[in-house]
Amino acid sequence: MKLANNLRNIEKDFQKLNEFKKLHYKNLVEIVIGNDNNLESAKKKIKNINHEGISVIFFSVKSWKAELENK
Repeated sequence: MKLANNLRNIEKDFQKLNEFKKLHYKNLVEIVIGNDNNLESAKKKIKNINHEGISVIFFSVKSWKAELENK
């Protein structure tokens, strides 16, 4: 599990998770926490990143709701 703490470097988070995938980890999760604008920005950035096999959870600090994206 990787917690995104800096949207500018989110690509590095997925690079690290993809390295764990090579080590045969079965459950890989990226958690993105932020306000609605941060989450929308993250979703746009993540579309261009290979994250097959990595679940992404978007957690809104405004609504306290989580949204799961599986690839």
